[in-house]
Amino acid sequence: MRAGTALCRAGRPARGLMRQRDGLRGLLDPRVSSAQDKDPGHLAWRGRHRAAVGYLLLRSVSCAQWPRDNGRLPLIQVWQSGDFTMAIALSQVPAKDFGILAGLAPQRPEIDIHALERHILVAQRRVRAGQRVYCGGQPFHMLYLVRAGFIKTCELSADGRERISGFRMQGDLIGAEAIGLTRYPCDAVALEDSTIWELPYPAMLDACRRLPELETCLTAALADEIRRDRVWMLNIGTLPADQRVAMFLLDLARRHAQLGFSSRHFILRMGRSDIASFLALTHETVSRALSHLEHLGHVLVHRRDVRLLDVVALSQFAGATTALN
Repeated sequence: MRAGTALCRAGRPARGLMRQRDGLRGLLDPRVSSAQDKDPGHLAWRGRHRAAVGYLLLRSVSCAQWPRDNGRLPLIQVWQSGDFTMAIALSQVPAKDFGILAGLAPQRPEIDIHALERHILVAQRRVRAGQRVYCGGQPFHMLYLVRAGFIKTCELSADGRERISGFRMQGDLIGAEAIGLTRYPCDAVALEDSTIWELPYPAMLDACRRLPELETCLTAALADEIRRDRVWMLNIGTLPADQRVAMFLLDLARRHAQLGFSSRHFILRMGRSDIASFLALTHETVSRALSHLEHLGHVLVHRRDVRLLDVVALSQFAGATTALN
């Protein structure tokens, strides 16, 4: 399949798209010269580019990765509607930032980035606050890596209440709970404008077979998620409300620190009701617990702005034996 000549269905060229011997041009906006730093909906390519074999996966959600230009990887999302296929530029990503290296394995420089490029086709996607990354019941095809923002995973209980199972931030995988299933068991919803990487699961499995170091990295990331969820399950089942809230703040502080942000001053991306759902408490109980921690001098909370005034005292209050590692 030649790049720039296969974006059609049933032999019919896509609307607004011209077939060209060595490139792709004429999509949506002829004034745009390249996909670099353009928002979704802008031109994918205009002008002549090297002829080379690219990827084109014609599935319900398809992506195409075209030849590199000046060391960058243009990522193009392909939509099919009726007889037409439309290719839209999502973004361009520096080759040094490609794949899951920066997210899952920031401390594993031995992973061959160029090998990842050959085996994993990744598309970057922007998700607005309140939008779903995926819905429960949707067929499972992708894992997702949070590159920026906050995502909550949740499902509805039998009585229609939302139950939150976790909060995911930069570097976290989402969708792993669907491994071994045919459909996602829960929803993933953006708490703020976020950026995610779509990682096709079949390609990930194939890349893990070819790259043992990637398999080790992915396994370690999944194991971290399992350990974290296990500790939270124990804490929610045994700790009183005030200690659960203290542990929640300490966990957020630790995760911010791992990303190089301040561990003592941060903004809550989730509301009190979301925290209450995750900790199996009521909204009022969470508010009282925060007020109690303020009264003790451990924290200072103004709406969603949180300052940890005495981390040692807060840790002791939460219980030294329940710390999240």
